Amino acid sequence: MTTGTCRFILLFILLLIPTAATGERPALITAAQSGDVATVKKLLDAGADVEARKEDGATALYGAASKGHLGIVKVLLEAGADVMARKEGGRTALHEAAAQGHLGIVKVLLEAGANPDARDQFGATAMHKAIHRGHLRIVKVLLEHGADAEARAITGATALHQAARKGHLRIVKVLLEAGADVEAPDEDGSTALHEAAAQGHLRIVKVLLEHGADAEARRFRPFHEGETPRDVATRKAIIRLLTQTPSP
Repeated sequence: MTTGTCRFILLFILLLIPTAATGERPALITAAQSGDVATVKKLLDAGADVEARKEDGATALYGAASKGHLGIVKVLLEAGADVMARKEGGRTALHEAAAQGHLGIVKVLLEAGANPDARDQFGATAMHKAIHRGHLRIVKVLLEHGADAEARAITGATALHQAARKGHLRIVKVLLEAGADVEAPDEDGSTALHEAAAQGHLRIVKVLLEHGADAEARRFRPFHEGETPRDVATRKAIIRLLTQTPSP
């Protein structure tokens, strides 16, 4: 018996082991996450379920997207993997690829029909995930594929809120160019200007003001009602700038 034949038989046996009984993840997911494209192909040829899941609901596609294995993502999609499969918490492969900064995989998933505005249990889209880690190029690709620049998380925070809070100036500019509402409040009444001022991001404060942000916008959450961006500002330079800026 050849080495190749023995390996194929071993792979077939792995397919027959009931995952739930062993408590182990399906072999296809292990191979996909580790970047072993040859084993992924052999498992699929032997009849592995492309939609097999770990206990948390993650599929092989999710695992490959998370680890940045573009070739395996393509193989799984060609084998019929559900591009919109969700793990616990509602995250899709696109959420994960955007969060990890895997631009090529984001493009492939979008071309395969992934919904750029799919939300997880917290209302976050792939856009929110990309912005959290400052992945500018992914933000641009998502917008090119029709992502909603006004998508809100369950807190009411938009992509612009998040970019302003995290200090991602270039992303702020891209979102404003895409038509993001500079005055959009979250559930507490905070605007992107509140966020930038509170975090001390002077350059972002300037850009937001140049785009018509209201320096007198007021929060309406309990115990912080009536607070303006100037009230929450953490730098003297920002306080001075906001004091000198008339309301639009």
